[in-house]
Amino acid sequence: MKDFFYYFRDKENKPRVTVCLKVDTERGIGAVARGVAICSLSDNPNKKKGRQIASGRAARAAFRGNRSYRIARVEAIAALESTAEFSTFPVWSKSEFFPELTEFEKKLLGLP
Repeated sequence: MKDFFYYFRDKENKPRVTVCLKVDTERGIGAVARGVAICSLSDNPNKKKGRQIASGRAARAAFRGNRSYRIARVEAIAALESTAEFSTFPVWSKSEFFPELTEFEKKLLGLP
């Protein structure tokens, strides 16, 4: 599997949201899993930890072939809302297998 990461940053340019797309290179570019890690506004973001959490969630989604827990904590939603990308990110689960990719994710993966 190959990992692709991207971040949503708050007004202070801190990476509040880490997104990992895992592509199963054996199955082809269509076999994608997405994992999301959200850093609370009361914590200091750590990109390495965010990548580990998001990657682990994407791996579990690919292994299980489904989506996991809904993003529902007030702190997580507040952190998401603090980013400029919030309005264009239609994701409300922490991980998902075969997600509907955003236009940005399609570009990132080199898809039409």
